[in-house]
Amino acid sequence: MIGIVMAGGKGSRMKQKPADGKKIRTKDKNETSCLQQPCFESLSQQRQQEKLLLKVDSIYAPPNEKKIPVIKHVINSLAHADCINKIFVVTSDANSPDTLKVLRKNVYNDTFPYAIIKTKGAGYSKDLGDAIRAVSRVYTNNKNE
Repeated sequence: MIGIVMAGGKGSRMKQKPADGKKIRTKDKNETSCLQQPCFESLSQQRQQEKLLLKVDSIYAPPNEKKIPVIKHVINSLAHADCINKIFVVTSDANSPDTLKVLRKNVYNDTFPYAIIKTKGAGYSKDLGDAIRAVSRVYTNNKNE
């Protein structure tokens, strides 16, 4: 089975703590005080960082660390799934250039080999469609060889 990781988003739904510390209202009218997920590091420290480079608690973190980047956690999770034999990570220069740089350096390739599919960053549906077509071409070409 193939694992596809969509890693090219803008992070527009990531909430940041208001400067005055007051609660904010979400679209569904529920009150929340910023991200309210203790697994994330302080957003004030990571405000400029892309969402998949934010560090989270992970069972895959090295023993001397508690947190690893989200992208590493996702790739590790797929790599540990018995049914996954290939991972494709979909990203773009437009929305996540730092994530793309990290992936290109193969920082996490020691865990499990993955291939990068670069898209235009035109939105989730469009990028997913482009990724599926790219994966289809890879497997169609392999059958013809």
